[in-house]
This record gives sequence, C-alpha cells and structure tokens, in this order.
Amino acid sequence: LPMIEQGLQETELDVAGLDAIAFSRGPGSFSGVRINAAVAQALAWSQDLPVVPVSTLQALAQAASRLEGLEQVTAVLDARMNEVYIASFVLDEQGIMQCIDEEKLMNYEQAAAYAKHCLIGSGAKLLQADAEYQTITATAQDIASIARVYAAQKQWV
Repeated sequence: LPMIEQGLQETELDVAGLDAIAFSRGPGSFSGVRINAAVAQALAWSQDLPVVPVSTLQALAQAASRLEGLEQVTAVLDARMNEVYIASFVLDEQGIMQCIDEEKLMNYEQAAAYAKHCLIGSGAKLLQADAEYQTITATAQDIASIARVYAAQKQWV
C-alpha cells in the first residue's frame, strides 16, 4: 500500500481519478497472487471501479517486447518443484503481446517440448541453460500497458 500511495503521489493522481484497477493475476506464488487480488479488489471496491486481471506471463512477454523489441516469445516462470509456468505470445497490431496457446504448469521436459519461441523469464534457464533473456522481468508499466487496452475493450471484472 505505501508503494501504491507513492505512485499515486508521483503521478499526481488519486484512486477516485482512476478508470480501473489492474493487477497481476498470476500464475505465480500463491501468497503474492492473493495479496495482488485482495489489494486490487479493496481499492476498486472503495471507488466502485472495474478490475482488470493481467496474466503474469503476458506481462513478462510485454516486458520482452518493451525491453528487447521481441515480437514472439515463450514466457517461462520457475514454479519450483521441477515445474514451470509457460505460455507463448505474439505481438499484435496494438503493440500488446497476445497468448497463442494455453498457460500451463509443466515439468521441464514437457515444457521444453511445448515452447514455440525464444525463451524468456526466470524459468528459461531451466529449459535451456544458455537462454539469452532469462533475466527479463515485468513491471507495473507492462501490466498497465496491457490493462489499458483491456479496459478500453471493457474486458474487466
């Protein structure tokens, strides 16, 4: 909450001036996803705003586009216990990375076979030791870029 408050102050906005609240819906750590959802829900409820859930994997793919100019990626996050979260994305005409398959939880061998494009993210090195883009991480900027398009299309809850 202090980080949200700081961000609002830096942008000279307040919650009442927002059109929607976006959050990272996972996949990811159970506690982290629950905290994201709870805070987003509370802020949205307090102002009667819609909520835009954004995939963590999609945000990671968006970061790869923003940082490296990549247009086709397979986002991979370490899920621990010898598994990864994985999905492939392609850049659309609006500059948003769109999922072209299903987000999955898979063991390393299955995931390596499921991957379609250049591997990115914390799980990339688990599937390919020399993965070039394993250090790419998503930020609030990536979530906001996706959420802005979804909010305009009223793809919210």
